[in-house]
Amino acid sequence: MQGDVVLTIDPGLGGTGVVAWDMNDWHNDLRSMNFQIQRFNMHTKEWTIGSADIVADLKRWAHKMNVVKMYVEFPQAFQSAVGQSAINRGDIFKLSFLIGCIRGAFPYAAFEPVRVVDWKGQLPKEICIKRIKRLIPPEKWPKSTHEYDAIGIGLYLKGKF
Repeated sequence: MQGDVVLTIDPGLGGTGVVAWDMNDWHNDLRSMNFQIQRFNMHTKEWTIGSADIVADLKRWAHKMNVVKMYVEFPQAFQSAVGQSAINRGDIFKLSFLIGCIRGAFPYAAFEPVRVVDWKGQLPKEICIKRIKRLIPPEKWPKSTHEYDAIGIGLYLKGKF
């Protein structure tokens, strides 16, 4: 992909979904819009090194792109058993660390956090995936939920979600 690119990123300790959106096509119909989807995984259980793995792979993938802006889903702590468990395990801290590493890898790009409650609210993942599948062609359907979330963030920003 050449030209100006916006990245939408769903960071995750189990995998990070990234979509590169071609800014020349930003206002085109979703079915003809040019975007690339990629998933990055940690290569180790040690989360600090794993975060560096994700960032190195992301930089290799995006090295020919002119990344002008990044929208990154920001971790939130919800008042639920799952949310409290994530806090107790330190996942919020680990995700924040990963996001900081991603931000540091693209210092020249504008950066904007996106809150989960803003782009999808309380919708279950299955509903979000169904909505995304209705909006983009089947050949663009990703394999992981992190990739679907990265697409969903972009669709939200385009006013389509």
